[in-house]
Amino acid sequence: MFAKIKYYFVLVLLIYPLLAHSRENNDYTITKLDFIKKDVILDNLDDINFGLVLSGDSVIRTIWLTNNSIEDVEIDKLFVLGLSGNAFSVNSSPLIPVILKKGEKLKINIKFAPKIIKDFSDSLIINFIYPFPFKHTIHLSGSSQVKHLIWISDTSAVLGKQLIKLPVKIKFLDEFEIYNKYNYTLKVSFDASVFYPTSVTRGNIVSNEIINGRRILVIQDGGISLYNYPSVLTEIIGEVLLGENSFTTVEILNFYWNEPWIVPIPSNSRLSVSQPCQSSLNLVQLFENQTIKIYPNPSIESTNIEVMFPETGIYNIQVFSLNGKLIKLESIDNSIQNKISKLNIPIDLTDFSSGAYYIIINTPTQQFKTYFSVFK
Repeated sequence: MFAKIKYYFVLVLLIYPLLAHSRENNDYTITKLDFIKKDVILDNLDDINFGLVLSGDSVIRTIWLTNNSIEDVEIDKLFVLGLSGNAFSVNSSPLIPVILKKGEKLKINIKFAPKIIKDFSDSLIINFIYPFPFKHTIHLSGSSQVKHLIWISDTSAVLGKQLIKLPVKIKFLDEFEIYNKYNYTLKVSFDASVFYPTSVTRGNIVSNEIINGRRILVIQDGGISLYNYPSVLTEIIGEVLLGENSFTTVEILNFYWNEPWIVPIPSNSRLSVSQPCQSSLNLVQLFENQTIKIYPNPSIESTNIEVMFPETGIYNIQVFSLNGKLIKLESIDNSIQNKISKLNIPIDLTDFSSGAYYIIINTPTQQFKTYFSVFK
């Protein structure tokens, strides 16, 4: 009995100084002897968690084992045990098997290189055979990420036509299995004077505001299925406006999923707006603070133009079709009104066919326009 106690006491004295010292931020430390049962077990590290790593990429972490004991230490095996295949790999310098003399160090590099989309969990086994046999186990974990492109297709539109759609598309850059029931949030920005969004084909508009002349639109949707081929997440429906610019950059400010393994790479696009090929329309110049409202719009049998006139005098009101044909002409004498006055002008649409029309208003010194639609 006394001989056994003496044996364990000597055993503790021999292996207690065996330490793994930390080097830099990616190193880990084994600091003490935990207990002795059938084998000698060193204090286990927490998970060496590699975190999220892009599929096809890799991350390497390093631990150092230093022999501070009075005996040589022999390690005959160093391997990864688990079900993750070759996602985790390990090598050492010097190579295993190795005998570490007093003061010598063993550098162990652990590599995590995920090739499919999943969570990984394995164990690193360090097998000692001298001065006595025992194993030290370090749990390894990590998850993979996949990259995808997210963009809105470049789109061209003509003023006055029906509502247009800006498709929001996604394309994955890595191979992965089909996944279901994910949620996303998309934030886009564009010139508020060029495009007015009204709805989306899928999902919901949760925020729609104008900041410094840019419209900020936030769209959310849930229950999305992701595939290996390009797909359309949603389409932004709206109408092009009479802005001072002929195009606007549609900028994806932010896009994120409720799952961290999906990494978006956003790309900006362009919405170009052209006017009808008619000189009398193209020469129109806009001036600041104009106010023209048409209601109802779209219209059926009649519509009303509400105009805030900036000056007194004779005003000519012209209605054109998209091909430049003059459909209606009216004149209003505003000379007896105040300098700034609001007038309601009814327009009979009985003879109008379905389509888009322009209204051009000529004041004594200026000219401006807007448009409306007729559906019958």
